[in-house]
Amino acid sequence: MIFLRVLPGWPEPQPVSDLHLLLITVLGPLTFGLVIAAIAWAPRMMKRNRAEAEAVGLGDPAHEAIEAPVGARHAEITS
Repeated sequence: MIFLRVLPGWPEPQPVSDLHLLLITVLGPLTFGLVIAAIAWAPRMMKRNRAEAEAVGLGDPAHEAIEAPVGARHAEITS
C-alpha cells in the first residue's frame, strides 16, 4: 500500500485496494484505447465489408448513385 502525505488541513485520503489501483492504472486506459481504436478502424472495416459484398453480388446499387457527381446524376435524370 502507498502511504501518502497530505498538506495540513487537507482531508486524509481513503485507502485504495490493489484491485482498484489496477483497474485505474491498467484496465481503464486499455479500455479507453480499445474504444478509440474501434472508432478509428470502423470506416476501414465497413469499406472492406462493402467491397466483399459487392464482389459476391450483394452490393447496394443505391451506393453507386451516392458517389456519382451531382452534375452527372442531374444529366441522367433530365435526359
